[in-house]
Amino acid sequence: AIEGTRQPSSVVASVFAGKRPALRGRGDYYLDADREHQWVTVAGVRSTGLSASLALGRWVAAQIGLRNGSEGAAMQLAEPALVPISDALKQHGAHVTHPMS
Repeated sequence: AIEGTRQPSSVVASVFAGKRPALRGRGDYYLDADREHQWVTVAGVRSTGLSASLALGRWVAAQIGLRNGSEGAAMQLAEPALVPISDALKQHGAHVTHPMS
């Protein structure tokens, strides 16, 4: 992990590329807000997600305390540490070669 970044405390169960994971036995979506760890999960969103995207966004905003563009008291998130990609790659022995990066 890059210093200053938050990582989920649970072990990664699967990695998906190009496919959406389906939920088993949980219904359409899995929504969860962990205030202690400042982590919001929105998972299992399938084709209905486009129609539900505004409602899902409002739910997430309510969980982190954003209401009508102002911060509330529900959940205050710390500013994430922003590390330039080239610096992050150097930590792993890689480097950026594209001239625009």
